[in-house]
Amino acid sequence: MSEGFAGRTGIVTGASKGIGAAIARALVAAGAKTALFDVDDDAGQAVADELGANAAYWSVDVADWESADTAVEEVAERFGSVDFLVNNAGIAPPRTLANIPDGDWERVLGVNLTGAFNCTRASVPYMKEAGGGAIVNISSVAGKNISMMAGMHYTTSKWGLIGFSRHMAYELAQFGIRVNIVCPGPTLTTLVEQGMDAEKRAANAENFPLGRWVMPDDIANAVMFFLGPGGAMCAGAELIVDGGILIGSGAAYADYMTIRGDQPAERKIVRPEE
Repeated sequence: MSEGFAGRTGIVTGASKGIGAAIARALVAAGAKTALFDVDDDAGQAVADELGANAAYWSVDVADWESADTAVEEVAERFGSVDFLVNNAGIAPPRTLANIPDGDWERVLGVNLTGAFNCTRASVPYMKEAGGGAIVNISSVAGKNISMMAGMHYTTSKWGLIGFSRHMAYELAQFGIRVNIVCPGPTLTTLVEQGMDAEKRAANAENFPLGRWVMPDDIANAVMFFLGPGGAMCAGAELIVDGGILIGSGAAYADYMTIRGDQPAERKIVRPEE
């Protein structure tokens, strides 16, 4: 896995927990120097400490241009380059049009979409200087349909992030900078564990055609493919990592067979507590 990563530098936003922390761990394990951006300073610093000398934490509000630009400049000064960027930072409040509070729309699009723009804008000059680089933007299956857990502003931001990524992939390809998209499905992060009791998590595992929840490491593996040599000829590509949820529209998987007069196959269901 170290091929293409050793001695190079990656930035991961939203890196204090969940998917972002898994991506940071994968980058460091592959030999990359890794900058972790987040606003949860205690959790972010704890992950950086865990990862050792090749990782460092920056407190960054990605929605704020000055904060993002200053942090990226400091990363380049400390580690010598910016070769990889993973725009993972995101927030997902569960709102409807009727109960969205003032400022919530701007806050979600600010972190989820403008944050990716800010970090990309700040990082690209260093990638151009290095003769190339790779950017992966973490969208969602909500960017292919709608979110059943978060609000319309989250869905909007994830559709927008796919459009932004595809446009940047075309514009930046001439500089050897590859931009691609990973669309996670429901992923068993700490946030999900806190918001859903164990019984419901176990029951939901049965709705994944592949028989288990998506895990943060599954998303990290997809990101590493795009960042590494395997993704050398990918530009503007989308990789959906959702255990088959999207193709079934999230319906109870066993029902697909039974309502058609057939029996579902015996599947090994991996429930979170097992």
